[in-house]
Amino acid sequence: MIKLPERAQSQWRDFARRGEQSELAAWAQAEQQHCKDAGIRLLAYGEDEYPRLLAEISRPPPVLYIRGPSRRCTCRR
Repeated sequence: MIKLPERAQSQWRDFARRGEQSELAAWAQAEQQHCKDAGIRLLAYGEDEYPRLLAEISRPPPVLYIRGPSRRCTCRR
């Protein structure tokens, strides 16, 4: 399971308050399975392997979709 950054966790709680969490959870699970089936790895902002320089931009992508070896994404923070 992907560890969500605090901002994403906050938005997740907002979905839950509005009763939309189950729809979002179903979509997220389907997306994870689709990626797994296609050999794509999901890398979330905040994970150790997330590229350091990308994490430093003003609005870094919350999730990276990686296909193939992730050697290029190993810049540690």
